[in-house]
Amino acid sequence: MRYFFILIYFMSFFSIAQHKALQLTNNNTEKTKNFKENKRVKIKTTDGKKIKGLLFIIDNETIKVGEQILSLDSIVKIKRNPLLMNIIVATGFVYAGALTMSFGTLIALLGNSQIGLQAILVGSAIFITGILSPNVLEGYSSSAGWHFEVIDVLE
Repeated sequence: MRYFFILIYFMSFFSIAQHKALQLTNNNTEKTKNFKENKRVKIKTTDGKKIKGLLFIIDNETIKVGEQILSLDSIVKIKRNPLLMNIIVATGFVYAGALTMSFGTLIALLGNSQIGLQAILVGSAIFITGILSPNVLEGYSSSAGWHFEVIDVLE
């Protein structure tokens, strides 16, 4: 009887430790990538919408990203969207753009207005890039052979 309770205890432990994940499999190269639940992602859908948010898995054919509920068939492209990397990259671009614009203004005031104006324009472009917050991570698109499915993962 004691062994029965120990067996039940361990079985309940393993059933609690199962989590769902979105598995991406490339049909051409047989590579696989996993997107765990509650991770930040950026998704482009078949109707052209770009959605950012936390990934929640509802069932084997449906996911929720942010406030949008999507079927797996409507995903065109998916990529990770980590918050810390976005903050660091965006801050770096904004800072570099502001610094370049400041030096361009200083150069223009000291006498060489053409080079100063060019530096201000380059700095403005860098600054705007930082505001738009670029995501430099690799994306996985269905047109490149990636197939999306929900799996159970033991942790």
